Formats: sequence, C-alpha cells, structure tokens
Amino acid sequence: MQDSLFFDLKKVDIRGWRDEDGDQVSSVVLESVSQPQAKTKVVSKVEENRRRFERAWHHCHRARDDKNRPFLSRSALLEYQVNELGATESYAKKQLQPSPSSLIGILLDADYIEKYGKGWSAKSASLIIDFGENG
Repeated sequence: MQDSLFFDLKKVDIRGWRDEDGDQVSSVVLESVSQPQAKTKVVSKVEENRRRFERAWHHCHRARDDKNRPFLSRSALLEYQVNELGATESYAKKQLQPSPSSLIGILLDADYIEKYGKGWSAKSASLIIDFGENG
C-alpha cells in the first residue's frame, strides 16, 4: 500500500485576469504538506454520559414528563443499554445507580438530570436535541 499524501489548498492570483468588476481573478493549487498532527478530541465523562442519555431518549420514544422535559424511565434506560449497547444486565443496572462513576450518578452530580417518578428527566429540555417526529 502506498503512503498517504497530504495537501493544502493555496490561493494564487491568475496574472492578467480580471473579472467584470475589475477584481483580480484567483484560483487554488495543491501544495504538498507533511502529515497533519492528529487532534485528539477529549470528551468529558459528563458529555459522554449526556450523549448516552440523549441517544437512549431518542431510541425510547422520546417521552416527556408533565413539565414537557425529556423523560427516560429506569426500565427503558436499562433495556436500551442491554439491547442496543450490548451491556450485561448487571453492568446496566450499576449504571442506573446514583454512584459518582455511573451514568446516572455523573449526570445527577452535573445537575443535568433529576429523579422523576420511575426514571429521570433532563432538567432543561435544551440539554436534549429533539429531531422532531421524523428525526
């Protein structure tokens, strides 16, 4: 397999060419560059778990509580983790406990969710991206 090649686009003026407004016409050329440094994107535990809660909410019919906030029942979140994420039932149950290292514990500590009935509600509807009925 051949090594990868990397390029940047470099803007160049086309000498002697002007557009109808008299502005210089330009184009781009490829300029060989060394391999760019990989950017490591670090996602915090809070953001990672917020996204997991959000995906579960979308998967589990986008229920809402009586304040119209996104709501996820304990049973729906458990089922999502086991059936969709492939977690063992014991691991999934641990993630539903309010311990500092669990999905629910991290989101409770970060004040993203609160206990509500037999599950949890997002404290602000803006924490969940709602793609609408067809999203």
